[in-house]
Amino acid sequence: MDVDTDNFEVALASLVTHLPQAKFLALDLEMTGIYGAPGTQVSGGDVPQVQYSKGCAVVGRPYSIVQVGLCLFEERTPGHFDCRPFNVFVFPRPIDERDANGNQVKTDPFLGLSASSIMFLAGNGLDFQRWVTKGVSYTSAATEAALMKAMPSPDGSGGPRAAAGGNGREFVKPNRPADIQLVEDTMKQVDLFVASDEQEMKLSSTNTFLALALRQRIAEKHPSLEIEKRPSASNSNWQERWLLKVSEEGRKQRDAALRSRLLAHIGFRRMWDLLKARRVPIIVHNGFFDLLFLAEAFEGPLPRALADFKAVVHGAFPVIFDTKVFAEAPGLRGRLGSHSALPELAAGLAAELQQRRPPAEGKGNGPAKDVASASAAAEAATPGADATKESMPAEGADSGAGEAKDGEEKKEEEEEEEVVDVSFSFPEGFGRYSEGNGEVAAFHTAGYDAYQTGRIFAYYRCVLGENGLEGFANRIHLMWSAFELSLGDSSDRLLHQGIARYLHDVDTTTLNNKGFLEILKPVLEEGKLRVTFRWCSDTTSLILILYGSDDTAPGASSRQACELCLDALLKKQEEQGRLRFGSLEEHLEQMEAAATGIAAKSAGCANGEPLSKRRRLM
Repeated sequence: MDVDTDNFEVALASLVTHLPQAKFLALDLEMTGIYGAPGTQVSGGDVPQVQYSKGCAVVGRPYSIVQVGLCLFEERTPGHFDCRPFNVFVFPRPIDERDANGNQVKTDPFLGLSASSIMFLAGNGLDFQRWVTKGVSYTSAATEAALMKAMPSPDGSGGPRAAAGGNGREFVKPNRPADIQLVEDTMKQVDLFVASDEQEMKLSSTNTFLALALRQRIAEKHPSLEIEKRPSASNSNWQERWLLKVSEEGRKQRDAALRSRLLAHIGFRRMWDLLKARRVPIIVHNGFFDLLFLAEAFEGPLPRALADFKAVVHGAFPVIFDTKVFAEAPGLRGRLGSHSALPELAAGLAAELQQRRPPAEGKGNGPAKDVASASAAAEAATPGADATKESMPAEGADSGAGEAKDGEEKKEEEEEEEVVDVSFSFPEGFGRYSEGNGEVAAFHTAGYDAYQTGRIFAYYRCVLGENGLEGFANRIHLMWSAFELSLGDSSDRLLHQGIARYLHDVDTTTLNNKGFLEILKPVLEEGKLRVTFRWCSDTTSLILILYGSDDTAPGASSRQACELCLDALLKKQEEQGRLRFGSLEEHLEQMEAAATGIAAKSAGCANGEPLSKRRRLM
């Protein structure tokens, strides 16, 4: 279902109806850009705080959301899902309203556009005219709260144009002769206005004290009248006060119109608030940037500290799964193809489902009627078309040159895979992406990408079972990084669980990957252990991770011997002036302190925990 201002209320009502039955909800975004200035390109050695800071700089260019894709997956029987995709065009419209006290609620969002991203989306069929003219508005949490103060009650008892009284304030009385005279003259004008056929009257401009005095006098003598603040025609920053006669029926019509307008301003936040209240598991693919944009657009400015960002996201959605993490995980890698970009995974799933399709199926509304759509769309996609997400760091990023060839994980042996019983169907009104209707969307339509993301998750869920999912919850893939983001934990997870060191001030004229491999031969024990090098963007520092056997596992009895051997080899190089090194924990703490503006202290705290008690990553 494509959603814009014309059918938003219908889509919202459908979401209200079907969200409680959803087993999970897949989510995807299309944005006006995800590339930042040269300094924001990520490298393999970026720790999560650094990558987060770079991501914040990209979002803050500022780019904005074009489409939000939501797809509900309702499990009718085990492994068999009804899919309800929503492809919502969103556009942050300007706001200029007044609350019940006359305070202005005004926003005029500035939108940044990346030429390459806009051309890419246009090439994939995105209707930018529809986005601008009919995109559903949205606001931050703070703006929504301010608009709600202006919201009339459904029974007509509230709103920004309440009766002319003084809002319960103590009755004030002018004592200066000129002020007394102004109030008396104004009240005579009000009496004449009440007796006339006029419907509104402009009050004289006064200071706030006299304005309150007039409001109270008018409310006392003519309680049915209302006072409204309006921007001056000659100066929009100046407020004028107007006295209004409003019949009961007129008040109801006016409040209904105001309520409709304010709800239109709040727009997509009404869906967002529903999702937060329901707390259904959220599924993303390579979702780091999706979460950045969602938090900035619907919650407020992104915090400087990664820990605070995690708290915002985890507080809104306690359970998030990233299908990129599944696709890269040992035991699952390669099951749906050799690449983990969304189109390739979707094509792999479609091919598997197609092989299982009975010859008589494919017509009508059966569960398997959509299984070929992903394959066809993937073949039609531009090579490398997932660039807006999958290849985001490609410009100037270290895409693996800092990782030793001999230290790469060996390709997993292909095993005979069990048949996975999973299928998908579309209820009435949601079949746009069905193979049979001839309107299957291409990738990079947010609703379609969300639908494919949810299908892929459903497949992995069937492979692993409910209990097997627990280890994947709240792990978010970070492009090119040695880490995964752990939303529910203060510490983030290393991709390779082993012994890590942070090396800096490296003399790269003598020490490169090949040189390090030569130096580390004693600890590698002729291939028994593996090593990976993740170089930082400054090219003179890196994260070194020794892994690949039980000896390097956290808590292993033989781990200390490996650490001592590694440190001895690095110490020898340090003594020769070729490098300096320290623990990864210390490096992480320094990055956190720099991001939050807190001076690094050896006895300080991070995220409320003493450094000595923080969980080791190495």
